[in-house]
Amino acid sequence: MAEEEQKQGYYTVIYKRRLYTEYLEYFKLTNQKFNELVLKYYNLLFKYQEFLKESSRNCRTKLENITCINKYGEIPKEYFKCDVPSRFRRSAMMQAIGQAKAYFTNLEKSVDSSKNNKLPSIAKEFNFPTTYYQEMYQYLEDRKIKFKLYNGTDWKWYEAKFSKWDIPENAELLSPKIKVEKKFVLVDIPVRCTVENLTTIKERMEDKNTRVCGVAFSGKNNIATCVVVDINGKFVKTLFISGGDEYKYLTSQAMRKIQRNTHIAKNSNKVKGSNKKYWKKISKYTTHFSHVISRNIVDFCVENEVTIIALSNVRSDKIFLKYSKRFNPATLRDRITNYVRYKAFKENILVTFVDMTEKTDKCYKCGEVMERKIRKQTNKKIIEDKAICKNGHQADYFFNCAMNIALGCLRKYDKKI
Repeated sequence: MAEEEQKQGYYTVIYKRRLYTEYLEYFKLTNQKFNELVLKYYNLLFKYQEFLKESSRNCRTKLENITCINKYGEIPKEYFKCDVPSRFRRSAMMQAIGQAKAYFTNLEKSVDSSKNNKLPSIAKEFNFPTTYYQEMYQYLEDRKIKFKLYNGTDWKWYEAKFSKWDIPENAELLSPKIKVEKKFVLVDIPVRCTVENLTTIKERMEDKNTRVCGVAFSGKNNIATCVVVDINGKFVKTLFISGGDEYKYLTSQAMRKIQRNTHIAKNSNKVKGSNKKYWKKISKYTTHFSHVISRNIVDFCVENEVTIIALSNVRSDKIFLKYSKRFNPATLRDRITNYVRYKAFKENILVTFVDMTEKTDKCYKCGEVMERKIRKQTNKKIIEDKAICKNGHQADYFFNCAMNIALGCLRKYDKKI
């Protein structure tokens, strides 16, 4: 018999790079034209709301039918002069469709809600990065890329170069997205890579060498606790990933400056300073810590030959609900989860979610309810967070949670442990 073909998968990662170009003004003009076009289509969709019930692609087709001259030269009823490449126009349409659908979704939620929520406002202007579709860009050798830009009178090709970057082998570069700043241009380049010899979780559970890593998140300094078990549920190794205190300190410093500027502006009726840079700092801190923690989790799994990472269902366990205050380390959980999924997939490690509602508080050894005991210093800093059951078993509280998640993953796939 012929051998079965190996399964393949792929992942997409977005790389952010700076563009070196002499045509900054042309990028600004092109971006301005893009957002003006998005606004026109956005406003038009309020007149034709029935289009939004279709898929985005069908909605785009209907927009084209009522705004663009057809092949027979017939002028549609909503025609307006739009001297832009067809791919550029379609990119603007898709952006407008996404924004219109989001508006009506939020409007429906606000109306249906029992609370007196404010209705979403209709956008009066946009400032989106420009997404370039095929025929609007060309990747060249030596980190060069060509764009079709609007120079004020016509559309022409202009060349730029992005900053140094080790492009993965056998990678496919997809449609870039351009963000224009005051003095420079940034480019987001999506890269699609393949993963060879991909097997499902059920198939991996049949392998006696399979290892599972359970990950529990907290709002403490140890943001994530990782526990590796073998296919029989036997403990192998653990890792506590810290950084929560640093993240909390940095974000709180930025928030204090935002509150100070807001207070001054409110009392003096003048705008004192700009909070934009501080919100950017918070965004950078969140992205940085999420990347670092997710990378540590995946590296730990690779080092210990883990093939499955188990996480509890988002927002289903008491840990997250208790520590879900704004800019608390626990709020990084969603971002870390997303980063872990694609970084693990690159290493041929799959991520699964386990329903752990009200089970994380139980002893992983005997199943009895654990009593949590926290010991603090005089400055209220937690130095010990243990859980003890009535049978005398004791362990770190979040280690116990991570073990329950890992063992719950094995039980989910009918492993008797």
